[in-house]
Amino acid sequence: MDEQILLRLLAGGFGSGMDMTALIAFIAFAAVYVIAPTIGYTSERPAGLIASLYILIGYGGLSLFQLFVQWLQVLDHAGVGAFPAPARHGEFSLHFFFIFAALKMTLFLVAMVAFATGLRSLRLRRTESPAHQVSEDKVQQLREENARLRRKLEQRGGRGEEGTQEVRDA
Repeated sequence: MDEQILLRLLAGGFGSGMDMTALIAFIAFAAVYVIAPTIGYTSERPAGLIASLYILIGYGGLSLFQLFVQWLQVLDHAGVGAFPAPARHGEFSLHFFFIFAALKMTLFLVAMVAFATGLRSLRLRRTESPAHQVSEDKVQQLREENARLRRKLEQRGGRGEEGTQEVRDA
């Protein structure tokens, strides 16, 4: 177990700090958060998107705390004395390893759920382009014409059969 702790502390680029998966997820979540309003979604960003970013920042803080605990364990094993007695060192560090792994996995899953919730809350902005406005005006004109013709038909329909026939001819 001691070799694994040293390997995680000193090797592998990021070591036991921010895992690459969480780092890539943070960058992707932040990119979606920034780009969403520019591609046509409302400028009011859902709370789920920002919550996912803050949860991943908490994940990074937990990773930093894990690194600190592992450092204390290495110091304890070297005889400086900061943590439990050396007789329980192997068992204690194994518990810490699994506790931190479970906490980090939980935080990452909560961040993904918050991000998915935020994505579901995004709404497209309604564009009021000139072509869209012209089609809206045309639809409104047709509705008004339809209502006017119905009123005319109802007025002539009340006079009798010959009034209805005139509307049909017209």
